[in-house]
Amino acid sequence: MDHAYIAIGGFAEGINHVIEFVRNFKSDDPTPKPKDTLTPIENDRKETTVPESTPQSTNPAPGVERKFVIVVMDTSLTKKVYDPDLVKQGFKNSHFICEKIHSDKSIYAPTQGIEVIVSSDPDKRSNDAYLVRQHDPDLIILHRSTFDTELHEDYDGARLAGFLKEVADLKAKVLIYSRKPDTDADFVEKISKLSGVEKGRISIYEFRPGNPFKNDGQMLSFMNELRRVVEEINSKRK
Repeated sequence: MDHAYIAIGGFAEGINHVIEFVRNFKSDDPTPKPKDTLTPIENDRKETTVPESTPQSTNPAPGVERKFVIVVMDTSLTKKVYDPDLVKQGFKNSHFICEKIHSDKSIYAPTQGIEVIVSSDPDKRSNDAYLVRQHDPDLIILHRSTFDTELHEDYDGARLAGFLKEVADLKAKVLIYSRKPDTDADFVEKISKLSGVEKGRISIYEFRPGNPFKNDGQMLSFMNELRRVVEEINSKRK
């Protein structure tokens, strides 16, 4: 399975992490689906292990254009899902964002890939870092609550910064989104200092409280910011 280039459909769950592969948004199934229902996930569980050392990302063969890869990271905590309807369907924020990306042709193209990584053990961020490195992404879309636990909310961003420090050398751009009220320039400054990731590589988007996924204005603004980041990345790839 060439799993850097697939979209919502199934996911493989390891001992310390869950990888959710985004597969086949355009189904050949003619059966109409409810407007607000995402494509069902097919469970494909298999035990995986993470090597002790993290290999460097591989480059494409000479003459082969490198694919544009987006990694979307999320928390496994149900209480952090913005839309109750997503919870009922067994989805996370990341699935909704992936669907929005896939439906926006100014962001998503056949030459791109989307990968979703849900952190199930924030104390073992190296596992998540290892998974991200396998895809050598151009962009990491990161829910600020990705490394929250039931007992400890990563409000100061220390866990998040610890993860970014482990993937800082990949040079990917990072878009952090949250409903937390201080997701602002000061937060970027702090995360940059703690992780070693340059401020110019970190963008933030603060949603208002409630369910922003059902607010057309907020989603339009978020997608505009995402589009801006993608265009910036693409301009440097040319």
